[in-house]
Amino acid sequence: MAKDTIARFGGDEFLILVENITDIRDATQIAERILKVCKKPFYLNEKKVFITTSIGIVLSTDETKNPSDFLRDADIALYCSKSDGKSRYRVFDAQMHAEAVDRLHIEMGLRRAHKLEMDVVAEGVETIEQLKLLQAIGCQQIQGNLFSAPLTSAQVTTVLKSL
Repeated sequence: MAKDTIARFGGDEFLILVENITDIRDATQIAERILKVCKKPFYLNEKKVFITTSIGIVLSTDETKNPSDFLRDADIALYCSKSDGKSRYRVFDAQMHAEAVDRLHIEMGLRRAHKLEMDVVAEGVETIEQLKLLQAIGCQQIQGNLFSAPLTSAQVTTVLKSL
């Protein structure tokens, strides 16, 4: 006999583990029923309350390596669902993971470039040529394809002072 499980996973996130799902349509039908129920208002302290629900779906497959990968993929699908709008669900696919990894790389590049910019500005940019070089270095730091490792602010300052 299958035992389905629901658990609070975070502040406003819940995990629903449904056993014996044989087809993606089974999972999407469950998601549609949850969305339908959650669209109905309810009363809390005599006030009518409406909520929206976003659902990320991931199916267990032979490729599912471990529980943390499974949860990561469900989380990625959830956030894709949230970005689509309110009261939706999304089924995880490998492209979602690739896009999430790309976003992470861009974010890391932006953080490196911002830190570099702040460190160098503290040193002082004196000419327009130095500013243009700083912009070019920042763009390359974001793209991550010019330097094998991020430049330190000391390295950039040395280059700027040589102009």
